[in-house]
Amino acid sequence: MTHKWISLLVGVSLLMACRLSSAPKADSAPAASSSPSAPSASAPTQITLDQLIQPTDEPSIIVPEATVRYSDLRASNANLLSLDIYPSGKVNSAVMIYVHGGGWQTGDKKNVYLKPAAFNARGFVFVSINYRLLPEVTIADEAADVARAVAWVKNNIAEYGGDPTQLWLMGHSAGAHLVSLVGTDESLLQAAGANLSDLRGVISLDTQAYDVPKLLKTTNNSLRGKYALLFGKTPESWMALSPSTHVQSRKDIPPFLIVYSGDISARGDLSEAFKTKLVSAGVAVQIVAAMDKNHAQVNREIGVEDSYINAAVFDFVMQ
Repeated sequence: MTHKWISLLVGVSLLMACRLSSAPKADSAPAASSSPSAPSASAPTQITLDQLIQPTDEPSIIVPEATVRYSDLRASNANLLSLDIYPSGKVNSAVMIYVHGGGWQTGDKKNVYLKPAAFNARGFVFVSINYRLLPEVTIADEAADVARAVAWVKNNIAEYGGDPTQLWLMGHSAGAHLVSLVGTDESLLQAAGANLSDLRGVISLDTQAYDVPKLLKTTNNSLRGKYALLFGKTPESWMALSPSTHVQSRKDIPPFLIVYSGDISARGDLSEAFKTKLVSAGVAVQIVAAMDKNHAQVNREIGVEDSYINAAVFDFVMQ
């Protein structure tokens, strides 16, 4: 893809972005901070798990240059173990690996809307991955798939202009939980042939599944039963699938950017608690409390130039 074509597409993306968000602008909000920075909103409302698995983004406005399979494991659909690559047109580019959400049950790597064009415009290779889904596999298997994709990118991205020493990992919703788990539980990447030290940073966009036992205690009765089924029936499983369980000092845990919206009451508390645990382990953390945004907007506004969430993401990766 030529730079001229990329520039044209980025221009289109910015025009489309102007119509993307219906929320009020927050130009005065800092890009990222260690405390809530976005405008306050009215009391958040509870949403259902069914709402969490609805698509929160649209297909990319540009076409990936390549779609490859990163694992030969069995899957009901080979596409579930594949990834899309959007090169920057340069060499030795930093690489952003994106993990979609969908309640661990649905979603697709194609739904990245403005993200590939926005990252390409800043010299990044953008990679969007799929992973096997419930009920075909467990959440632990999903996290292992994400780790396998990261290892594949590390070993192969140079062929597409990427620098394997500059890998970033980002996810939204269920994908945010998975990247946070992969970014803290060193056994996942090690099993795939990589290490925590291979990651420059992790961006977690709007999940409350940092501490599953605490999540089960604080969520409403309807969601509690559904989450318990998703994460397994035992406290041991809940702990193993909680990123906070694996946070310890001297583990090469990469820096984190945590973003949370205002539409689930417990999400802010759980996000802030995870931040506190990371900081106590000596991990660099930035957090954005996007209380005037909903679950979908936190994801869709990456690539929207006047969004403070977009600014926080690119400030984090460009520093």
